[in-house]
Amino acid sequence: RTHRRKGVAFPNAAIELPTPSQSTPRSSGGHPRALFAGRLLPWKGVALAIGTISLLPGWHLSIIGSGPDELRLRRLVRRRGLDERVVVVFNGELYNFPSLHDDGPWVVAEAVLSGLPVVCLDVGGPPILGGIGVKPSAPARTASVLASTAQDAASNPRSIPMEFTAASRAAEVRRLLEDRM
Repeated sequence: RTHRRKGVAFPNAAIELPTPSQSTPRSSGGHPRALFAGRLLPWKGVALAIGTISLLPGWHLSIIGSGPDELRLRRLVRRRGLDERVVVVFNGELYNFPSLHDDGPWVVAEAVLSGLPVVCLDVGGPPILGGIGVKPSAPARTASVLASTAQDAASNPRSIPMEFTAASRAAEVRRLLEDRM
């Protein structure tokens, strides 16, 4: 307890920002697209991502991953009539990360740093890493709020946060060391 005020915690990872020549265009024309990438497990929230897309007419969802929940998710897509809107590609307007159990998913920071807005649950680390957090509640309500947040995020892109760049991390370490001397 006596040292609590002296301790400082900050992310110890740094990611280099892409140069303009490295940036990739978002999906060209057509429909807006949300992305999910990760292991297909029940607590990853992919069913919420599917529910979110069902509430966004014209939107498509790319699910990238595999795992034990794949069959259940395929059935859910079919049952909701979303077969034509759930596809596999590698571009989109936002990264949909409704995981119920991830404290430090660096994929969120990577997506944010690439300029892709991240919509996530306000649980654990994703909002700290730059995601736009949505307070979880009942699944239907949460999917509805995720849908409106996704629409806003895609329509109003945010600037790339600079706090995870190597230069920013180095400056923070220097500041911390100078404060201690």
